[in-house]
Order: sequence, then C-alpha cells, then structure tokens
Amino acid sequence: MRVLVLYDGLTREAQKAFGAKGKINTWIDGMETAFHKLTSDNVSFGFASIHGIPGKTVTSGRFSYIGSLDKADIKKGLYRRKYEKALQLYQESYRKVVKEFNPDVIHVSGSEHPYVFVCSEFPEITIISIQGIRAVTQYYSDRYSEELAKQESLNSSPIKTIIKKALYGENIHWLSEYETNHIKNAKYINTQNEYSTMYFSMLNPDATYLQFEKIIRKEFYNSEWNPVNVSLNRVFTIISNQVSYKGYDTLVNTIIQLHKTGNREITFNIGGVRSDSPIGKIILKRLRSNGIPIASINFLGYLNTEQVVMHLQNTSVFALFSHIENTPNTLKEAQMMGVPCVAPYVGGVSSLLQDRKEGLIFQDTNFYSAASMILWLLRHPRQAIEYGRNARKRRLEDNNPEKITEQIIRAYHTIYESNRNKKQ
Repeated sequence: MRVLVLYDGLTREAQKAFGAKGKINTWIDGMETAFHKLTSDNVSFGFASIHGIPGKTVTSGRFSYIGSLDKADIKKGLYRRKYEKALQLYQESYRKVVKEFNPDVIHVSGSEHPYVFVCSEFPEITIISIQGIRAVTQYYSDRYSEELAKQESLNSSPIKTIIKKALYGENIHWLSEYETNHIKNAKYINTQNEYSTMYFSMLNPDATYLQFEKIIRKEFYNSEWNPVNVSLNRVFTIISNQVSYKGYDTLVNTIIQLHKTGNREITFNIGGVRSDSPIGKIILKRLRSNGIPIASINFLGYLNTEQVVMHLQNTSVFALFSHIENTPNTLKEAQMMGVPCVAPYVGGVSSLLQDRKEGLIFQDTNFYSAASMILWLLRHPRQAIEYGRNARKRRLEDNNPEKITEQIIRAYHTIYESNRNKKQ
C-alpha cells in the first residue's frame, strides 16, 4: 500500500533529505516518527510539501520526500494579485505529484491549504485531517481593524500574505469558499474532537468521520515539568502565527491588568514573536503607553523543539490567549509535560482541558479572568501542580503514539480495501 501525505511545512527527516530549512509541521513530524517504528514493510510513504526542493524526490527505504513545486512561480502570480493563477499552478503541481507517486491512499493535512482540492478530484482514496478551519478564522479576522491587519501582514511572506492570508481583504473570503466547496466532496474526514466533527458534518453529513488524535513530538513525551518551578513567577506563551486572532490583544491586556493590581514580579516569555516584528512592535507600543516596564517581557522569536521544551520546563504557567483554536498543539505539548495551563474557552479547547481539574479556562478576551487565573495558580502551587499532573496523565493516554499509529494505519487500510473491493 502506497500512502501519499500532503502537508505544509517540513518534517525533520524531510529537512535532512532536502538539506533545507523551514518551519516544522509538528503533527506530521510526530506522525512520521511513529511510522518509522512500524515493523510491517508493506506500507510505503510519500511526504509532499511546497517547502521541499521543487521537482526533487529523495527516497530512503519506505519513505520518499517530494518537493511539490517552485515557489518562485507562485510568487509571480501572487505579487500581481492573480490568486486564481497561483492556485492553478498549485493544483497542477499536486496533480503531477499524485500521478507520479500513484498512491493507494492520500492523506491531506489541513483543509485550509490549497491542496484540499484533491478531496474533490480523488475522493475515493483521500482522507483529510482537520486542523484550522478557514471559514471560522475568517469570521475572527473580520472582527479586527484593517490597520492592525495590514501591520501584521507585513511580517508574512508573499505566500502567507496572499494565498494563506487570514487577516483582511477579499481573498480570505474567496479561499474560505474554496475550502468549503472541496470539503463538501470529501468522503473520509479525520477530526479530533466533537467541535470540528459537528462543524464539518454540517457541511458534509454524508462523509465517513474517523476520530483520532495527533501524535505529539517525541520530546514532549520524554520531558516532564519540575513542580519546583511553579515558584518562579514566569508565564510562557507562544503566538504560533502572527495573525490577529491568535489573541495578542488579550495577552497585552492581561499583562497590563497584572501590573495595575501590583503584580509586577511576573515575567512573560513570548515565543514565536520577535521584538522587531510587527506584532512585537504593537505589543511594545501598548505596554509602553501603559507604563509597563519592558524588562518584564521577553520576546523569544522562533523556537525549535528543544527550545520550547526548555522554556516549558522553566516556566510556572503556560497560557494560551487565542480567539479561536481547534486542537492547539502548543497547549497539548504543555499539558504533556505537566505544566499548569490557562486557556480560553474557544473552539475545541474544552475538549482538551477540563476546567478546575486539568487547568483553568477563561472566557475569550476576558483578560480580567486570564490575569486572575494566572495569579491564582502562582499563589496556589499545590493545586497548580495537581492540575498539571492530571493533564499529563490524560495526554499520555489520549496521545499515545502506538495507539494513534494503529488508528491511522487502520484508516488507511479501510480506504485501501474499500477501493480494492470496488475494482474487483
């Protein structure tokens, strides 16, 4: 059985194969690591990404790494705002990949990416795993001012700004419709929680829904938070994408509220954002205008796996501030290590974190609650430690790599056998 995985970003093995740098797709990276442990040799895998070397395929044993297309060709269309032309190039490239690899099963990672079209062209052999939901992020993007959206988009590459733009402008609405139209044709849909299952079953009630979790990067299974660090008065957060709906406004207001109430000893370490980035500048401007000492804020920029683990090990609390999430990897990784967590009641977050048993949940944008909950965990270390331990216990069960790998391979075989029986 040949399985073709379409994904955004790279895995660590793909980085080695191409000798290329690029953002790690944490879920696909974890999944690929688990696949390498499979003892069966009757399944071969192809991992195709726009971030590989265009037109190049590197094969190592049962694993092939495929560079899908030349980004320069796409940029030409994007700079001229020819979105349809860019998508046409994208689709032609992935059609070529599918033809050359000749898969029995196609596994699509994320409905928000342009390669979602394969759900319409190859529905019988395609399973799509849901990550973000473009139609939902469109709604939250529309809630923010055009001025902030333009400032934030300056830090994006042309591809992110135009094809994957989630801030403002006409194409986010157009691509939302593009996603919806192809999801309606999908035959197999993988969700991780009831939130996404209910949403997509509204669009496509006839699809077969297969619910299984993501495999987290192995470093988070093997690392555990030291409860002594609850006394450090440190809060760690990650803004994974520099877009308005990731909640940096709630983060800023939470910091301001803590300082207004005299809790100036708390340090915030912010991953994913540099101080000289557009969002970094916006955050600093707002903090300075409210008299907040900048020394209490550390912008960490992009963090690799080892750095994220280090900061989680050396924090007191992990906080998530997003206005919308499906099943956020950053929260799962913090839970896996047993770090006490605070998160908003949005999307699928409540399916990951049981309030007052595995952490604390505040209403979206309610920075008063976010600030008070962070402070409560710092002042009640025994309870914070218990929350962290409870969360780690559930993550180890729900995100067990062997269990999830078995579920994924079973799904592949279901699709493969279904099509083989039809051919017979």
